[in-house]
Amino acid sequence: MRRKPAYEELKQRVQKLEKEILDLRQSKEVHKQAEEKYRTLVESTLDLIFTVDRRGMFTYVNPTLEKVTGYTSSELI
Repeated sequence: MRRKPAYEELKQRVQKLEKEILDLRQSKEVHKQAEEKYRTLVESTLDLIFTVDRRGMFTYVNPTLEKVTGYTSSELI
């Protein structure tokens, strides 16, 4: 028969879970900030930036590519 965990064991488990939750929230925030920096860089550069899928179809074009080609991202994608 399994023994019930003592109060101290439960307290330690809860503290560990709370730390994991805090770490996860901090990690998500760091990821969000990095994504915002990347998006700002890609959307404000004068370079042409695009992504394509395996068939060679555009999946993303930045605003500079739209200006140079005269096509909107919707038209290109």
